[in-house]
Amino acid sequence: MREEIENRVFRVIREVLPPAMRNSIALSREILLVEDLKMDSIDLVTLFLALEDEFKGSVDQDATYTVRTIGDTINLIEQVFGTEYSA
Repeated sequence: MREEIENRVFRVIREVLPPAMRNSIALSREILLVEDLKMDSIDLVTLFLALEDEFKGSVDQDATYTVRTIGDTINLIEQVFGTEYSA
């Protein structure tokens, strides 16, 4: 299940990246959202809205403030949705 969540988060991140970046960067858990992917606050809101759509639920906005990396994002999704997400 963890690998499935990770793959879905990677896919959503690719979808919200600008087209020029989608295939030009290898995503990993260590990638920094702001520094490496050049996401600004609007991009981060877009990302979490897309993740909420993907996993059919909501993420507490305060929890998103601690997210810096793709790995942090995956961990947060696992904490919030665990085994309760919708495939």
